[in-house]
Amino acid sequence: MIKRFLLIYAMAMALVACGGDEPSPTPSPNPTPNPDSGTEVVLKPEDVSMPRKEIRAVWLCTVRDIDWPRNKTNPEVQKQEFIEYLDLFKQYNVNTVIMQVRPCADAFYNSSLEPWSQYLTGVQGQDPGWDVMNFMINETHKRGMEFHAWMNPYRICEDYTKFNPAANAISKTHPEWVMQYGKLWILNPALPEVRQHLCNVVADLLDKYDVDGIHFDDYFYPYKNGELPDLQDYQKYGVPAGFTNREDWRRDNVNKAIEAVHNTIIAHKPGAIFSISPFCVWRNSSVDPRGSNTSTYDSNYDTLYADILKWCEENWIDLVVPQLYYSTQNKNANFNVLVNWWPEHVGNCPIAIGLELDLYSPNHSQAVYQTTTEIEQEFFYARRQTKVQGTFLFCAKVFKENKINLLGKLAEMYPEPSVIPFFGRSTASAPTALTSLKAEGQKLSWENKGNGMRYVIYRIDAKVAHTIDIISSNSYDVTGTGYFAVSVLNQDNTESQIAIVNVK
Repeated sequence: MIKRFLLIYAMAMALVACGGDEPSPTPSPNPTPNPDSGTEVVLKPEDVSMPRKEIRAVWLCTVRDIDWPRNKTNPEVQKQEFIEYLDLFKQYNVNTVIMQVRPCADAFYNSSLEPWSQYLTGVQGQDPGWDVMNFMINETHKRGMEFHAWMNPYRICEDYTKFNPAANAISKTHPEWVMQYGKLWILNPALPEVRQHLCNVVADLLDKYDVDGIHFDDYFYPYKNGELPDLQDYQKYGVPAGFTNREDWRRDNVNKAIEAVHNTIIAHKPGAIFSISPFCVWRNSSVDPRGSNTSTYDSNYDTLYADILKWCEENWIDLVVPQLYYSTQNKNANFNVLVNWWPEHVGNCPIAIGLELDLYSPNHSQAVYQTTTEIEQEFFYARRQTKVQGTFLFCAKVFKENKINLLGKLAEMYPEPSVIPFFGRSTASAPTALTSLKAEGQKLSWENKGNGMRYVIYRIDAKVAHTIDIISSNSYDVTGTGYFAVSVLNQDNTESQIAIVNVK
């Protein structure tokens, strides 16, 4: 038995010595370092895939007491209510607050042009006794979010029979500016004085407060409910200007207001973003080949007299946010149809999509809004459109109500923080990359790049960057080991190249 084993072993050794027909491999002149040998493989910024930037905004409504404040008498309770909203926004990676500060020709700040809002204290014109606007802006910025001032350009009140205007309300100081339409009072869009007043209000706000943007929603001429009482205005202003119909003249009135507000922003704070969130249908294709394949009674162009596409073409607005509040199952105004139409028709104007979260409820009459399946489909379908640069959510109260666990779905939609894309105009120097990023244990530190600069912290996994946080200080404690990166972000949301460090 032993002899047989020795024979087999000898034959095997002979075969190894011959080596078959394959030559012996030659050593590589530059062998790949062994990861365990202590030699570090350097990761370069250009090797890293960066996350997509998104604006993630929430409309925080004050009109009709929709979101805030619920308490009308106690400033400390109001402050706490507002902070609770901001903390929820921060927790779910929202980066922009669209705060309604002028819902009805009034103000959530001290203004010589318009009275304090009734939605703040319950009485129009009553001073709340504290600087509401500065508090809101400071608390929002403290959490790394932008604050955009949401202003309704024309509305005075929704029901004049229940309206108790302050002594300095526009309806009292300039009753000739008021247009009545049903029970609605609005500032008459036909009047040059109204356009000038609107610009004065915007300028006053920009001069006093550090807002990041001005926002208008979908209320221009009122939603159609009968004939507008503007024949005399048309004869006074429209006919001498050469208009042959009231519809074109009305659109021109709104065009002039939008252009004037744009110019006001440029003159007073060019870094502020001017955004508008129109009704979801510009025009139906049945009346205009450029229109969407929809069939709605109202449209921006034909009933609200808001020619959104012209504003985009003329670069009068920096961001358009169509309110796509119809479902993917709707036949008259289908969400998917509209989310495909808008990016193709706004030219170079950046676009985000408005989503209505407050529709969702276990008791909604339509089954499509009784689960989170619809909002998930809408969100991810919109995100797949390369020109769509984020979402606006209506409205803030859904964060506190959390019906059908909407926050759980939102956590999937916004799993990590996001940098806001660049919109508007460059007003600050472009940031340069960090050159002194270092890690001491779990603590990252770097040189301070100056006032107004923020820093984006990333974790890099398999050459893919994941956003951890956006901060204002020049140090940060990370968790775990591996590659981390930091970039510099200026006030325009222009970002530098990342600097990378290996935390061991």
